[in-house]
Amino acid sequence: MTLSNLNDLSIVELIGYTPACFCSTLLCIRHVFGLNKGWIFPLIFSLIRIAGASLELATIYSPASVPLLTSATLLSSIGLSPLLLTTLGLLNRACKNINKKHHTLIHSNHTHNDNSANYLTHHGTYPIQHITKIGIIILIAVFAVVVLITGIFIFNISHAEPGERRLIYAITASIPCILIRLIYVVLITFSHTQKFSVLHGSVVTFGCMVIMPELIAVIIYLGVGFTLPRKTKELLGVQA
Repeated sequence: MTLSNLNDLSIVELIGYTPACFCSTLLCIRHVFGLNKGWIFPLIFSLIRIAGASLELATIYSPASVPLLTSATLLSSIGLSPLLLTTLGLLNRACKNINKKHHTLIHSNHTHNDNSANYLTHHGTYPIQHITKIGIIILIAVFAVVVLITGIFIFNISHAEPGERRLIYAITASIPCILIRLIYVVLITFSHTQKFSVLHGSVVTFGCMVIMPELIAVIIYLGVGFTLPRKTKELLGVQA
């Protein structure tokens, strides 16, 4: 049995996201599920990637299975939203920490945060729906806000507790990865180039602009998560 390049990428995802899922679970427990919701999104994202990679590998034995292909394609397209939600969740924590000593323009409330599948099933193609294009425009706007807020926090980083500053550095380091992922989504949505086709696009491009940036961002967030002090209800301003 010969594995395709896409199969190889799926194996890489399983190797990377299986331990990431375990680490995300530990972080959710460490930082308390309900008190710092930013850590739940890496867990959800890891589960999505594991499921998508497993379904893609399942097509090796059932290459003509439209349901498998549809499910794998849908799951592989999900990624940018969980990464942005993770970033917003961590920005929320950074915001609360900085605002304890210095008032910024950002309040913690600012950081809170289909049809194509049917067509693929019946026609064998995956058209980009208008609602998808609107969603991408919204994601671009959200990303711009994330960059703006991160820039404000970098400017005020001296007011953050020493142990919390690495969180802002981690978010800053992950932004280029998210940007690459966002560019890929924009090209797939608005470009008619074969390289950026959902079903028949370049596997190398997909690996370089989707798999690797996502995995690097997740590793950065999980890595910094284990270095941050655990927040109690009192520190987060939550009533017992």
